[in-house]
Amino acid sequence: MESRADFMASYSHTRLVYNALSNKPHYVDLTKGLLLMNQKGCEQFSSGDKPHIVTCSVRLSNADNEIRVAKNTWVVRNACVKAAAAWRRTLRSAGIYRKKQLNTYARYPRFAYDENHSKVWLETDSSNALGVDIIPVGADTSYDTGVFTADGDEIKVIAANSSPDSTTPWSAQFVRSLTQTTFAVPQSGSTDVLDKKANLLGDASATYSNIVAEYIDSRINDAEIEDTDLDESPSNDNDFVMMLAPGEEVADDVLDNVDDEGKWRPYALSTAKSDAIALEATANVAGQATTIHAPLGMMKWTPSATTDRLIVDVVAISEM
Repeated sequence: MESRADFMASYSHTRLVYNALSNKPHYVDLTKGLLLMNQKGCEQFSSGDKPHIVTCSVRLSNADNEIRVAKNTWVVRNACVKAAAAWRRTLRSAGIYRKKQLNTYARYPRFAYDENHSKVWLETDSSNALGVDIIPVGADTSYDTGVFTADGDEIKVIAANSSPDSTTPWSAQFVRSLTQTTFAVPQSGSTDVLDKKANLLGDASATYSNIVAEYIDSRINDAEIEDTDLDESPSNDNDFVMMLAPGEEVADDVLDNVDDEGKWRPYALSTAKSDAIALEATANVAGQATTIHAPLGMMKWTPSATTDRLIVDVVAISEM
């Protein structure tokens, strides 16, 4: 496991400030923010393909804002681990066995928060009803590469596209600075393969791979009964002594009692497909610091107006 102290020591700029662009949901990827502000790589996954969780202190300029994150549970963690393993398996089937065979900034999976985030990936158009994908204040929105297309146009790398619906859509000339991982999913009963953008949350989809939902669907539930709490040397003549006494014929009663006790899982796995409120609107005071744990470093911030601000101090990055 990576040392969180060593990992964070490599980032000198850990305060990320975000300006609201509308009152629509704003998708915030803290690993992307650290990458842009420190001008060095920061991934959603560790070198061992384990999902990162970002611990941060957040403050809002407006108490009416809300922040949501994925649930920090074993279901979300295992979904990320299994998704990364499945992605590596497909890479190996194509002859890609080492990370160095991949492009520098695509050697680890990078997922969108949900399908709406996928649809506005690196886009900051405030009129988009699905939400906006934002970067920190002070980060460069683009840079010229000095490399030209076959048509003679200089390639521009864009971290935040302020006009995705304009006459200059994503193209050979205008490319995304970070790409969302695409899964090549073999189709059952055929030789066809379907390319699906990978998202963390959402229900199972025919066009997207929403990994928590896919993990739940792939999981085989095994029921195991294990009792390790029996005392081998009871000292008092009480109910426990009688229950532990050898030779007592209680088999029929035991079977009757345990037949329906603890038989069903008390929670629904499907709830892991949705996010949870990390900071509820009107439940805090403007400027108040609140600690948040964000799986994969992703949050969904819903401001009230374009004057709202989100200030994030990243405290630690560790494996879930």
